[in-house]
Amino acid sequence: MSKIAVVKGSDRKDNILKALKMLEADVNGSIVRKGKDTLFIKVNALDLSIPLCSTHPDALEAVVSFFDSKFKRIIIGDSSLSFSSKVNAYSNIKTLYPKVEFTDLSNIGSRDIIFKTTKGKDASVKLSLLPEKAYTISLALPKSHDAVVFTGCSKNMLGCVTAQRWMVHGDMPHRRLITTNAARSNRATHLNLVELIRNCRADLAVLDAFVGMEGNGPVIGTPIEMGIALASTDSVCLDLFASKICGFEKVPYLEMCADAKLGSREATVLNNGFKNLEEIRKKFRPHKNYKYMLMEPRFESGFPMLDISHLLFMLSRPKRLIKKLPMLMR
Repeated sequence: MSKIAVVKGSDRKDNILKALKMLEADVNGSIVRKGKDTLFIKVNALDLSIPLCSTHPDALEAVVSFFDSKFKRIIIGDSSLSFSSKVNAYSNIKTLYPKVEFTDLSNIGSRDIIFKTTKGKDASVKLSLLPEKAYTISLALPKSHDAVVFTGCSKNMLGCVTAQRWMVHGDMPHRRLITTNAARSNRATHLNLVELIRNCRADLAVLDAFVGMEGNGPVIGTPIEMGIALASTDSVCLDLFASKICGFEKVPYLEMCADAKLGSREATVLNNGFKNLEEIRKKFRPHKNYKYMLMEPRFESGFPMLDISHLLFMLSRPKRLIKKLPMLMR
């Protein structure tokens, strides 16, 4: 049975630091087992121009401050253009903690893993070696999702795929505009996330749930205040627990990970700032296409023909679209 530290409070940094302190003995043990002197903090830097959808700078500062004395080297990054320059939303942290480095993960070696496609063929993608070379923390936030219901710390590791990352969906991006294709693709996504997590699990999961995202996440949803932080050395267990308190009873890839023994279903909850789980539960509004993500064949028919909401969003943000074009044309 895995331990999850859960803290409720009015200060984001304080919540995270308290959760880490409650779990410190387990964390120190996992550091010893990993045997690395480098720390890698995998942030969620999906779009730093939309602060709500990315790791908050205060959350990152809290984690760095807790681990600064424990490691000789600290690398912060994501497979994102956000880290291709010296200046980013987290640059101030390097001023406070000089050993911090930023990377977009493309400068570090990779290995191949295999994703399934909707066409029955395998696709080879590149997975960064950094999580193997460093003690790895996945620092994420809880969000509704447009393909897999819910995203937290486990799926955040998808950013460690440095080439052909869109193949996690098992189909070309333009084909997913047709909702029937997207539904079939979503099933492949769940399967591929299990393969990802099998190959790339964080050593420690920290979920900054001070403010989550509900509705049409993971980019254009709306904020939902929770006021909590969670930490565990079992990212799958943490995400299963978090998805339940966010109102998502079924998240297929997390259930499949638990079935594959990639994490525990049972948790010992170490709580601070609340007495029972009802005090921290929030009912997230799911993505509007939620029912198409549950891997149930009966949803194959009767779909709207097209879902262009994300495309319209991209067109409304031309800089983001230009960054995406090279990926979409591969």
